Amino acid sequence: MPTREAGTDVGGGGAVPVRLSSAAVLRAVLAAMVVAGLGYLTGNAAVHQALPLLSDIAAAVAVLAVLRWYRGTYRPVWLLIGPGIVLLGSVHLLWFVRVGLGGASTADTAGTGLIQVIAWIFMISGCVSELRHRAAGAAGGVVEAALIGMGLTTPLWEFLLRPALLRLDTPAVGQILCLLPVYCIAAIMGGLVRLFPHAETARNTLLYMFAALGLSLTGLTVAVTRTDPVTGGQPAWVVLFFVAAMLCLAGAALDPGNNELGRVPQNAGQGTVRLPYLGVGLLLGPVVGGVPQLFGMAPDGVMLCAGQAVMTVLVLVRLNQSERDRAAQQRLLVEQAQHDELTGLPNRRHLFELLTAVEGAGGVAVLFCDLNDFKPINDTLGHEAGDSVLRTAAARLRGAVRGEDVVGRVGGDEFLVICPGADDAGAAEIRDRIVAGLSEPIAWSGHVLRVGVSIGVAVSEAGESSDALVARADALMYAAKRAGKAGAPEQQRSRAAR
Repeated sequence: MPTREAGTDVGGGGAVPVRLSSAAVLRAVLAAMVVAGLGYLTGNAAVHQALPLLSDIAAAVAVLAVLRWYRGTYRPVWLLIGPGIVLLGSVHLLWFVRVGLGGASTADTAGTGLIQVIAWIFMISGCVSELRHRAAGAAGGVVEAALIGMGLTTPLWEFLLRPALLRLDTPAVGQILCLLPVYCIAAIMGGLVRLFPHAETARNTLLYMFAALGLSLTGLTVAVTRTDPVTGGQPAWVVLFFVAAMLCLAGAALDPGNNELGRVPQNAGQGTVRLPYLGVGLLLGPVVGGVPQLFGMAPDGVMLCAGQAVMTVLVLVRLNQSERDRAAQQRLLVEQAQHDELTGLPNRRHLFELLTAVEGAGGVAVLFCDLNDFKPINDTLGHEAGDSVLRTAAARLRGAVRGEDVVGRVGGDEFLVICPGADDAGAAEIRDRIVAGLSEPIAWSGHVLRVGVSIGVAVSEAGESSDALVARADALMYAAKRAGKAGAPEQQRSRAAR
């Protein structure tokens, strides 16, 4: 596991009591695991029952520290995992009191089983919330990785867990309740693997989560496969897997990378649908579930029904994501084809499409605007300064027109304003606001830049085409530029130029 030796201040909610490093957290987690192992080997029944309780307390304290001091973490993860830890701790406390101290053979009841199920739901939901948050830019890849994770555990279910459950005469409902957490854990582990390359500083936290889930899955597998069919007893040492898992969860909380958990990586692309992965996901259930029938045994109904249903849902989710991505990409391409990249304004082609549509609904005025003194700025200070002036000019043009008007960039330092329903007086008023707005200085990198504007105004006449209307406005703009003026009505009004 990569470590960062430099101390990291994880502050945010007040004075931070300690400065942690990844190496220090790793050493603490490993030391706690060693102590737990030695305690199990040398301790009595009370010590055995105290180990899971103490690991729950350690994880709960770590989560409280996260919520108190790690302001950069993604809080929903720990707000969900925290209650799960507390619920498991309450069950382990009951076991410690009744079995460890009281000498009872068991503390299991229907209530404790329900509490454990609810606790796991909370903790799995916390991990899922982190997957959804971190996978904002790569949700499709995470779903595919989840399918792969589930697929890899299918043989584990079919050849280890299911035979053990059948030996224990576990009903179908009980088998489903075992299969679903196995699939959930495997899916989350697959999703975490997909996020590792883009985890950056949060990688250690995700690795701890992966280890905690892997240890839990191992513990569950050992517990089921090593249960005595007659007595229902399990090896006492199985608890060490869950103790180690809880300590890894504490490590995930305390690692300084957790302070970066709230930041969504920007370099994780969605990628395209990889059909082989989806195909394998859909085929695994029927293929593996039907294997027992080849040997004269009943097919695996749980896998064929519940398992296949879960995988089918994930495949449909991935296909739906792919369709949404395709539609979004199509909208982006249309947007790029119709708008100027620098200013975000409609480009020349789209402007003429809009002008044609507006003309069909009635009269329209167009204002052809050309910036004055722009070329010296671009030549002297460079294209960055010129681009900044163009973006500022575009913003001021939008602020000077009416809500129904359209501002577009024709090219270079030329802009076109389409004013539906405007007459000479209305167009002149808009022109004056544009002149006033663009006469204001523009600050750029310590420089104060100034540009002016020459404007040609043309109001449409009956039977006049869009090209002819724009050409008249263009000619009037050049007349104004030659005269060194930026708004003389006798030079810019279309009727005065005829």
